[in-house]
Amino acid sequence: MPRTASIALKSLLTFLLRGSLYFFCVLAFASLLNATGWHTSGVEIDNPSGAPFIITGVNWYGFETTA
Repeated sequence: MPRTASIALKSLLTFLLRGSLYFFCVLAFASLLNATGWHTSGVEIDNPSGAPFIITGVNWYGFETTA
């Protein structure tokens, strides 16, 4: 096999391996997110039981200071 064909084959195999690894990592991460049950529905964040998540307070540390 000529040297350039060997380099091209090696590059192709490296590309396919990295792509497969990336795809596997994305699927694994997505399944972890689905395991928690938290999800979005339109503009709402829903908890695992399906009820909307309600933010009852916001804290902005240092907002009141003048410096």
